[in-house]
Amino acid sequence: MLIRLKENILPILLLLALTALTYGEVTTHSLLINWDDHLYITHNYAIRGFSLQNLKTVFSEYYVGNYAPVQIISYMIDYGLWEDNPLGYLLANIFYHFISGVLLYLLLIRLGFWKWGAVFGASIFLVHPVQVESVAWVSQRKNLLAMLLYLLSFHGYLSYSEREGKASCRWFYLWSVIAFVLALLSKSVAVIFPVMLMMYDHMVPPVRRSLTAHKDKIPYFVAAGIIAVIAMISQGSSYGGGRIEYPPNALVVLPLSMLPVLVRYLNLLLCPLPSLQSIIYFPPLRSDIDPVVIISFGVVVALLFSGVYLYRKNRSCLFWYALFFLGLIPVSQIVPLTTMMNDRYLYFPMLGIAGLVAHLSDYLRDLAGMKWWGKVVMVISAGIIITLSVASHERGKVWRNSISLFSDAVAKNPNQTTTWSRLAEGYVATGDLTMAQYYYENAARFGSLDGDARHNLAKIYLMAGEYDKAYQEIRWLLLRGGESKVNLLLLGEYYYRIGSYVEAEQNITLYLEEYPGDSHGLYVLGRVFFMTGNFGSARELFANAVIAGSTSPDLFYGIACLESIEGHPDQSLAALTTAFEKGLKSKNMHDDEQCLAGMKGDQRLREVIRQYLGE
Repeated sequence: MLIRLKENILPILLLLALTALTYGEVTTHSLLINWDDHLYITHNYAIRGFSLQNLKTVFSEYYVGNYAPVQIISYMIDYGLWEDNPLGYLLANIFYHFISGVLLYLLLIRLGFWKWGAVFGASIFLVHPVQVESVAWVSQRKNLLAMLLYLLSFHGYLSYSEREGKASCRWFYLWSVIAFVLALLSKSVAVIFPVMLMMYDHMVPPVRRSLTAHKDKIPYFVAAGIIAVIAMISQGSSYGGGRIEYPPNALVVLPLSMLPVLVRYLNLLLCPLPSLQSIIYFPPLRSDIDPVVIISFGVVVALLFSGVYLYRKNRSCLFWYALFFLGLIPVSQIVPLTTMMNDRYLYFPMLGIAGLVAHLSDYLRDLAGMKWWGKVVMVISAGIIITLSVASHERGKVWRNSISLFSDAVAKNPNQTTTWSRLAEGYVATGDLTMAQYYYENAARFGSLDGDARHNLAKIYLMAGEYDKAYQEIRWLLLRGGESKVNLLLLGEYYYRIGSYVEAEQNITLYLEEYPGDSHGLYVLGRVFFMTGNFGSARELFANAVIAGSTSPDLFYGIACLESIEGHPDQSLAALTTAFEKGLKSKNMHDDEQCLAGMKGDQRLREVIRQYLGE
């Protein structure tokens, strides 16, 4: 029967306090500007309000290579409550993680574990440092929701099993199936659920061995199969996913490469030092049997013997042991992904660890009776939990923003182009182009930059006046961009800045044919027309850029110049004030154009400049 919450209120309050103390600092963080948060949230207009059109978009599109409508709908709720304030999104992440911890605790109690052993197992799940990535990274909401719904589905299945043959069992079965489908619509890793149910039925008393006893798993397998196919499609590179081609000799290379990864995961679980964790790992592809592979193979053999021992001695414990490895199967390169290893890949396997910890607590408590040994077990468990909580709190600080996150990644992976490039992106977002250029150029020392990095670097060179370097990056992009017109805007900007206005107009016009609502493209073409004296066309393009949603201070400065040239001082001052309010700096004012020269005798102009620039 279902566990009543009031009988477990103290343990649940302890889990709540532990979660709050571990992750409270995370609520002061920002959304990441370059690691999926911008695609899921900041630039995702589908989350900005519930409407039929937005819901249609959510259920009909892939996001960053994932089909996860439940995740996107949760962001709709956040936006409705908090709009762009990251506090709400982070609080929601912490809340979903905590609820999963409570459901896990109630599951362990339901399966007969000692209450404080169940608390220990749930606490390990909540505060182990490998969980920080899933909680502190808003884009990993998919992990949290999938886990919460997964556990709800498991509770529903247990209630159905306990009532099998009774009229009420069908409702619990329906609850379980619906929760499972919603888990799949949060993250495809939930496909392991029906296999887990079969494991449970065979390993945890009462045991059911007949094949016909598993007919009730058919709906779960059907739903899992459909989502598995969708996930294979969505993970394609054309949808922003991480699926890649199998490497040559994959049947040898992938096992040899993933054995050491498994051992590294075990090391992270047993020795979760901050120095071992990173947002990105770079395990090598291995084609030869080297000492690392030999040692890893030995560890795997020991793990297999441990599984055989548990099968003979304690199949209930074997269930949790096997669940850990089952959780790793979807990310074990059966379908090759660009990332072979991540902390977040351990979120589902941690269910198995929590169950094993609860088993160990029960075993130690029963080893010498309850009188004093149980208290010793509780004290030791509390010390472990406090240590892990402190480690997670410290790891959480790394996730404060993109710069802190990738500064940590650079420190741990100093010879990787990716980490340097992502750190540079963080500085681009803050407007510190000098530091961005420095980190991009460092990235280039360790390998070829990707298209995004070269695009940003070209823009930086243009703004810095290093036009030859900018042209080299733009040329690289155009040669490798195929028929895409996205880089024609950069080429147009290059020609604009060197004064070749005819070529600038041609390239930006071609760009706008494919992206007619791009506010920056409209602004730059407006600048071209302004410089060539076509003020009517410039005015129209500037107005369209404003309508398209541009908040660029340069745009409003351009409008101020246009109004000044055409003899409209009041409108010019209004646009200039708006430009300053949106962040215009003196270095962005085009002094060489002298576009405000006609107003230099206007006292109001001096007051506006003094107010915002102190000049």
